Amino acid sequence: MLAERVTHTGEMVVLLEALLAYAKEVDQIAMSDALMFLEAVRKQYLNAVDHSPTLATSYHALMKLFDMRSGAIAEGIAQAKVKVAASPAAEVEKAAAAAGGADAAVKAAGK
Repeated sequence: MLAERVTHTGEMVVLLEALLAYAKEVDQIAMSDALMFLEAVRKQYLNAVDHSPTLATSYHALMKLFDMRSGAIAEGIAQAKVKVAASPAAEVEKAAAAAGGADAAVKAAGK
């Protein structure tokens, strides 16, 4: 009985992990579609504001959304650069540069 329960719960976990992976993928697709839509709206908005500057006051919240999105993108890029700079590969490159190049690092690693 216990073995059957453990087998059953293990099978459930596998199925739920597959469902979760599917849900995450569908969510990413939906987010991508939403971002594409927002980018199209942004282009239309900027074009409309060029022709009628008074629209900027009417759609202030839309511009705020675009600004927030731009800020989030910039923050994400900055965080990605920090992660890359802190990665082990980056540390090896720094050590190689300090030791006189990649050849010196390879020789040092082989010893």
